[in-house]
Amino acid sequence: MKSVKIGTRTSNLAIYQANKVKNILKGNGINSEIIGIKSDGDRSLAGNLSKSVGQFVYSIDDGLISHKIDLAVHSSKDVPVNYNSKIQNLATLERGVTSDLILFRDNLSNTRLSQLLKNSDETDPEKALKILNKKSLVGTVSGRRQALMLSIRPDIIPISVRGSVETRITKLINGNVDAIIIAEVGIRRLNESNKLDENMLELCALRLQSKKWPTAPGQGAITVHCLMDNSLLDKGRIRALLNHDATEKSVNAEKKILEKMGGGCLYPAGIESNGEDVNILAAPENWRRITISETNVNLLKYSGSIKDFKFDTDSFNIKMEDVPHIGHSPKIISTLNSDRLSRILVKSDINMINRPVIDLEVVKDNWPTNFLSSIKKRSEWPWLILTSPFAARCAVSIIENNIDIGRIPWLAIGEGTAAACFELGHTVSDCAKVKDSEDLLLYIRDNYPKSTKFLIPQSNLSGDKFVNGLLEQKYKLNHWLAYNNSSIKIDGVEIGDNDVILMSSPSSVRSWVENNLPVTKNILCMGRSSYLEITENEYFKESSVDIIETTSSEFIINWWKDKRGD
Repeated sequence: MKSVKIGTRTSNLAIYQANKVKNILKGNGINSEIIGIKSDGDRSLAGNLSKSVGQFVYSIDDGLISHKIDLAVHSSKDVPVNYNSKIQNLATLERGVTSDLILFRDNLSNTRLSQLLKNSDETDPEKALKILNKKSLVGTVSGRRQALMLSIRPDIIPISVRGSVETRITKLINGNVDAIIIAEVGIRRLNESNKLDENMLELCALRLQSKKWPTAPGQGAITVHCLMDNSLLDKGRIRALLNHDATEKSVNAEKKILEKMGGGCLYPAGIESNGEDVNILAAPENWRRITISETNVNLLKYSGSIKDFKFDTDSFNIKMEDVPHIGHSPKIISTLNSDRLSRILVKSDINMINRPVIDLEVVKDNWPTNFLSSIKKRSEWPWLILTSPFAARCAVSIIENNIDIGRIPWLAIGEGTAAACFELGHTVSDCAKVKDSEDLLLYIRDNYPKSTKFLIPQSNLSGDKFVNGLLEQKYKLNHWLAYNNSSIKIDGVEIGDNDVILMSSPSSVRSWVENNLPVTKNILCMGRSSYLEITENEYFKESSVDIIETTSSEFIINWWKDKRGD
C-alpha cells in the first residue's frame, strides 16, 4: 500500500490526534504522513459558533475531495450530523474522557489543574459556578456550555474565546476573562504531549459533574473520514485497525438524538450515552432571550433508554410573557427601549415602561467589507467597537452579507451592549463593563496594545471626542457613519408625580425637548454626555439628575430603594 496521507488541522491538539492515527497504522505496517491544513474555524475569531457548524471539518475534508489527502482526522464533536454524501465516516477511535472543566483565573478553588488531572473528583455545576463573582466574564462560544451555564447563573457574561486550547488558556491567564469552560480530553492530550506549561497547570480547576452537565455529542472521540469511492485505500483493513465499536455506537446514538433536535443550533444540548441509556439536558429555542433578562432557563431533562426518547418541539416553545406592569405609578419611563432591563427591574418590584423617542436606521452600504484578505496574521485583525445596544444590533444585522465583520472580534462597552449581541446569536470577545465612552477610552488604554486596530461604527449624531481620544493614544482606526438617529414625533407621555425618566442618550434628551414632553423631578441618565445635555438645558432646570454608575440594573435597583425608601 502507498504511504497514506493524513489531513488535519495544525493545532497541537489536532496534530496529537493525527499522530494517534498514524501510530496505530505504523504499528500495523502501514506508512503514513501528516498533512497540516488550515480550517475556516482557525481563521475566525467570531462569536457565533452555532451558525458555523462544521467549520473545523469542511476545509480538511475538501482535501479528500481534491485527492490531496487520503484520510481526514477530526474531533467527533465538530462533525455535523448531516454531511457530504461523498465522505465516509470510516472509523471512530476509542473515546477519551467526556467531562468539561472550568478553569479559574483567580484562586477561586482549592484544586489546581495539575492535581485535578490525577483524580476523578467531580463538582456539582451549581456549586462550581457559584464560586464566580456576579457579572463574571466566562469564555466559551459553545451554545451548549452557554445554555447550561446561564441556566444556573443568568448574570454571567459569556465571552467569545476562540483559538487553540493553549490560546484560550493564555487569554484566561492574561485576564481577558475570569474563567473558561473547556473539554477535559483536550487538556489531557496536550498534557501528555508536554504542551501545557507550569502556569497553565497551576490554574485552579474543577471537573463538572457529568450527570448535571452532559457532554457535547461525540466529545472525547476522534473521527476518521475518507472518500466514499476511494478504491485505492484498503478501507476495510484501516477501519478494523482504528474503529472502536462501543465508542462508534455511543457517538452515533448521540448524533442521532442531536439530529432529531435540529442539529443543536435551535436547541443546544448536552447528550451523553452509556450503553442503551442516555442523559440529556437541552435548552429551549428562545433560551438566549430568556437568559439576557437574567431569568433561569428551564432545561429539558431526560435520563433513560435511548429508544424511548421522543423529542416534542411543543415542549420547547416556551413563550416569554409580556413584561408585566406593577401599576401606573411610581414608574420609570425609559427611552432605552429595553425589554431586558424591564424584566430585570420588575423582579425587584420596579415598574418600567419603554417610550423610545429616537428612530435609528442602519446605513449598510457604509460598512467596510472584504478587508481581511489583505491582513496575513489573525493577530493583526481589527476589533469592532460597539458603544451602544443599537450599534450592536446594527452589527449583527449586517454580518450575514458582510462576512468579515462577523469574523473579527467585538468589544462591547457594557453588559447591555453585550446582551444585545448575545440575544441575536453573537457572543462578543470582550465586555468593558463601563458606563460611557470616556471610561471606555481608559479601558482600551489599559488593556489593548497600541498596535491594535479598531473599527468604530458611529451614528450621525456621534461626536468626535471618542475617536479623537483613541487617535491621541496612537491607535489606528477606521470610523464611519453606520446608522442614523432621527427624532420620533410623540403626542405625549403620561407622567405621575413620583415617576422617573431614564434618558439613554443625548439624542434622546434633545428629542424629548423637541416633543415638549413633561419632565419629572428625578431623572436618571446613561453616560456623562447625556448628563451634560440635560443639566445644560433650561428645560430640565427643576429636575435632579443622576448618572447611572456601574451595572445599569444594579444601580437602578439600589437607587430606587434609596430614593423611594422601598
